[in-house]
Amino acid sequence: MFGFAKRDTGAEGERHAAKFLKKLGYGIARRNWRCTSGEVDIVAVDGEVLVFVEVKTRTGDGFGQGFESVGSRKQRHMSSVAQQFIKAHVRDASAMPRARFDIVSVMMREGQPPEITHIKDAFELGL
Repeated sequence: MFGFAKRDTGAEGERHAAKFLKKLGYGIARRNWRCTSGEVDIVAVDGEVLVFVEVKTRTGDGFGQGFESVGSRKQRHMSSVAQQFIKAHVRDASAMPRARFDIVSVMMREGQPPEITHIKDAFELGL
């Protein structure tokens, strides 16, 4: 029962994050893209840059801000998924796009609009 509520909260946060990114002018290429290495919440395009976005949603302050939970293990995971995405979608190695990793934290408190924190170029790992 608790798993469904958490999944619904996460999905709602991802919807808010995608809407926020679109308002900034990002194109949303994929949502919840899965491969053998895992999943990336949002794959977006910001100008000429391919952006892999991790969305962290919270409903209270008990566990801190969402971006605080994206540690080195999650960063390595995102890098692996990003590499598989690029391998699957970029046919010409000479056309390799610049890529980066962003984090979007969404705080959803009852009765209030979501508070969104966007960390652009949050970390770098070899792609």
